[in-house]
Amino acid sequence: MKTSSAYPSEGMWIPTGLLSWGLLLGFVVCAFLKPVGAILFLLVFDLYWLLFLFYTLILFCCSQVLLKRGRAMDWTQKIDQARFPSDAPPVGELFHVVLMPVSSESLENVKRRLENLCSLQFDKQRVLVFFAMADSTHPQVKNAIWDFHREQHETFAASYISPFEVMKGNPVSTGANLNAAAQMVRHVLSRKGIEEGKALVTCLDSSGSLDPQFLSCLSYHFLSCPDRQRRGFRPVTVCASNFWGRRAHTTMWNFAGLMSVVFDRIHPYSLGSFSRQSLSFATLSALGFWPETDAAEDCALYWKARLFFNGEYQVLPLQLPHCLNFDVPEEGNSGFYKTFSRNMQWAMGMKSGAGLVFSEDAALERSFGWKLGLWLKVLLMQQTATLWAFIFVWLGWLPGMAAVMGLHSSVAYYMAPRILVIIGMLSLLSFVVTFMLCRLARPPFLQTHTFFFRLRQRVWFWLLPLTLPLFSCVPLLAVQTRMLFKKGRR
Repeated sequence: MKTSSAYPSEGMWIPTGLLSWGLLLGFVVCAFLKPVGAILFLLVFDLYWLLFLFYTLILFCCSQVLLKRGRAMDWTQKIDQARFPSDAPPVGELFHVVLMPVSSESLENVKRRLENLCSLQFDKQRVLVFFAMADSTHPQVKNAIWDFHREQHETFAASYISPFEVMKGNPVSTGANLNAAAQMVRHVLSRKGIEEGKALVTCLDSSGSLDPQFLSCLSYHFLSCPDRQRRGFRPVTVCASNFWGRRAHTTMWNFAGLMSVVFDRIHPYSLGSFSRQSLSFATLSALGFWPETDAAEDCALYWKARLFFNGEYQVLPLQLPHCLNFDVPEEGNSGFYKTFSRNMQWAMGMKSGAGLVFSEDAALERSFGWKLGLWLKVLLMQQTATLWAFIFVWLGWLPGMAAVMGLHSSVAYYMAPRILVIIGMLSLLSFVVTFMLCRLARPPFLQTHTFFFRLRQRVWFWLLPLTLPLFSCVPLLAVQTRMLFKKGRR
């Protein structure tokens, strides 16, 4: 059975970047040459984005309610009382495989994840832990993993360390790291007599931590799902308190980048690197494991499954949080580069979908019309997420200037003030809803600060209209531009 190639067709990156830059530059030119057309385009785009934001806001609020209910629920008791479908495997025969990739993370990061493993409230005799460890890992981190392996070997059903060698000149890929461990997982499952369809794979990556009840919740949803071999499961993405740094400008920069977390949390087709999905090992094996791409293993795996199962693959949300814990020093994530690069990783996740639709093996036995429709859906999502803030904040005033300069001899000149008021109200309302979404996604700010710090923070937030495009849209546009000029693809 063929699987998706590791790298998508290069030609599919060209329309994405060309369309983004074409719309941005074309809007500027059209605002002066054809101001009426620019105004109509802006009105349609404003109305579409506003409806999209309200739709997202409703879904986000619903996810908040479900998350609160899920955290208060006893999932172990729910499993004991549930009546699962007749084709579901017995509860006692369901195993969990937890993969933990380790490469360049700090010792504190690895210790946090190891503690998270021990805190899971599940029968650990049905949990198999595999460490996908690169040979370039720091010696102190290696010692911490070996100590955990020796101390917890009898606590879990199995604990294995899969070394991964990084070849010189090739950057380490999380997908390649995980695939090396997945081969060991297949061998261990076969040796222990565990069916691949009865083993659920979860990746505990460097930026996240699982809720103590996560494995119980995952077991319940997997056993309850009638088409479980064509489903992925992922928890709700939330930010931990260390998302913030100690400086006022860092708070504002992180706040401006929270739209990426909102998209990753609400819309499954925009899966990035923030939240990894759990799925059956049989499904993962049929897909050929993770694509060995740059920084979008989760998103690329989603699109591989969508194509492999002819559009019938879905990712179902779990009612428990996947907490984002960023690997930052004690003084907090105080760098512009750190914040921007984190959002670049999310943008890498969004861009992976388009090319996979037309890759050599992923689209095998799919009609051109089916592939084109799916690719256009991905393209529309990418263009909307790339352009909205540019048009609202930086380019929205151009039609007004053009209306004054170019419509003086037209009947529309007398309607220009009213049209501009409508555009301004739609843009303002969209910005308010965007602010509400970022506010809802904001993690708790637990640190105490002086009055002058809080005052300076309020002053910094006046620059949010400028930083919102910078941290929410520029990363995706930068990735599209790199793909357009064939840079950073591998």
